[in-house]
Amino acid sequence: MDTEYLRWEQDMAGLVNEEVADIRSQGPDYGIADVARIIEMSRESVRRYIQSGMLPARKEGKSFKVRPADLYEFLKSDRLRRLEVK
Repeated sequence: MDTEYLRWEQDMAGLVNEEVADIRSQGPDYGIADVARIIEMSRESVRRYIQSGMLPARKEGKSFKVRPADLYEFLKSDRLRRLEVK
């Protein structure tokens, strides 16, 4: 396996274990900037995930909001990895 992929997989596992473990219990929804910070990707990447339907979100005015539980499920699933491996 590619060492860069293995490093990415370890980073994501650490993220899920450390930061995302508490996401389900948090109350307020996340904006695009919050999600981008959590998954350590650009805001544009987060917008693409939302537009593709891979990351559930609702439109609030001109912005999108992501429920903590939806972000948790997105990170737990292999949806993010499938995009990265391509």
